[in-house]
Amino acid sequence: MYTCRSCNHKFTEVQGDRYKSGLHLRLDCPRCHHFIKFLVQCVNPGGVIMPFGKYKGLRIDEIHILDTDYFRWMCEKLDSPFYKDKAKEYLRNVQAPTRPVDFEPEKRKPERKQDGVRQDDGQQKLDL
Repeated sequence: MYTCRSCNHKFTEVQGDRYKSGLHLRLDCPRCHHFIKFLVQCVNPGGVIMPFGKYKGLRIDEIHILDTDYFRWMCEKLDSPFYKDKAKEYLRNVQAPTRPVDFEPEKRKPERKQDGVRQDDGQQKLDL
């Protein structure tokens, strides 16, 4: 719930007027159109747009795909704590395991060796 300082009107974020203001989303009072605050741009850290630098205007997930070295640099040395944290958070989400909790990899029996040659799926491989 928000309260406008100009007209004391109480409203929710859904009722307020939202405008795209540059790279930000701006919330204004629906009655007097007084500025209230800037809203969070995106919940998904990969969707945050970089407003500066080599990849200005691109989303964090796009930067990760295009230039992994630059992305690694962003996570370690970027001056802006907000964008540095968003890059790290995106990287944690991307590297999180996606397999089900009850997943167990299939256990393979060791193949029998004959004369230094191992049989595996119909192909012969030399053991060195």
